[in-house]
Amino acid sequence: MMALLERQRIREPMKRNRSGEATRPAGTMKWMAWVVAGVLFSISSLAYSESWSSQRCEAKINRMTGRHVKCLLDAEAVLSKQGHLAKYEKRVAQCEARYSADYARALAKWPEACPRLDDSTMAMQLQVGSHVDSFAGHLRSLISDTAPTPQAGEVTLYNRCDVPLKFMSPSNPATLNGIVIPAKGHKDLSITGDLNVGNNNTIHVAPQTTASQCEAAQCPGWADIQYQPFPDNQAQRAGFMWEAPNEVQAAYCQATNAGAKQCSGEGGATPCCGPKMNFDSTFGTLWEITPFSGDQDFVNLSTNFGSGPHAPPTLCSAQGADPDDCVAMNANVFFNVPVKIEMHGGACSCGSLSSQSSIQCLKASCSDAYQHPTDPKQCVCSSGGERAYLVTYCPQGSPLPELSSAFIDLD
Repeated sequence: MMALLERQRIREPMKRNRSGEATRPAGTMKWMAWVVAGVLFSISSLAYSESWSSQRCEAKINRMTGRHVKCLLDAEAVLSKQGHLAKYEKRVAQCEARYSADYARALAKWPEACPRLDDSTMAMQLQVGSHVDSFAGHLRSLISDTAPTPQAGEVTLYNRCDVPLKFMSPSNPATLNGIVIPAKGHKDLSITGDLNVGNNNTIHVAPQTTASQCEAAQCPGWADIQYQPFPDNQAQRAGFMWEAPNEVQAAYCQATNAGAKQCSGEGGATPCCGPKMNFDSTFGTLWEITPFSGDQDFVNLSTNFGSGPHAPPTLCSAQGADPDDCVAMNANVFFNVPVKIEMHGGACSCGSLSSQSSIQCLKASCSDAYQHPTDPKQCVCSSGGERAYLVTYCPQGSPLPELSSAFIDLD
């Protein structure tokens, strides 16, 4: 390169402009332009190379993740066919080991291009593996109708219903409010990371319906719950309003709006079901968990059914009512989706229910739930890293009511 510069100086000595200032020869200027162009091309090529490497790494991880899912499902097949847990666990360990090795090789080949989070490479790998395991569990639920196994320190919400479920939480809106779980899907919640530790977590649920399914539910026909007339002559909600012949409406319709005769059509402001329904935490199956309150977890179901079906809990406005054991006029009966809560890690002391490893509510009058605010049915469970909970919606033998096929088409 220096020889080239010397030749440029010999052929084209420095010139001066009219002011006497030295100027660089035209040939040298051309040479510098070529150098700059070369540098820019090199930078562009490097950027393209890095982009290309990133794409290759992502493709590699996609392929090996696919193999990992297949490996896990093959292990599931062995367990389903042979029922041999030890063989299944050995195969899963082999799947994990191969995935770890493949991932390490991908990172070694493209150390700066492979997708990663700000965390360490190991954390990234663990998170990818967790998603793969969750996906394999979802497929297992779809194929074999087998519930996922909750991991220690987690609450697993499992939707065994035939429609998506949306969750509501007035006490933990940041994490729980708005969760949607598809049919046969599940969601794992970290007890210490996703829940209010030492405080209450109230969880409601409601089915998500299409416009056609909403039409089939016929929410405006839920006559028993409607005020006569609204709003001047309100009547307290009672258990019979959620029983036959109201099972379909009680399952799919927004009870608060239905009671106020505000089940407008799809284009209205207050639809009682369908894509635009208001999930406002005023209705739906309700359960609560207060984890790590001291060294205990507190779990309960609640419906407000009273001694029913025509004897609801005491109104707070009634003369002599206990302010700690009464309900407001507009308090709903909290039930729409059947639910079962399994407490893994040892049985719990559940008040008048005695020692239980699970509680369930398959209808509004379920005996495992609080039927008034001070019903002594709260489960007290030992806390600790080994405790886990499986919450199954529409457990075996308790599906949601069927919607009339005459109203349903493919949306």
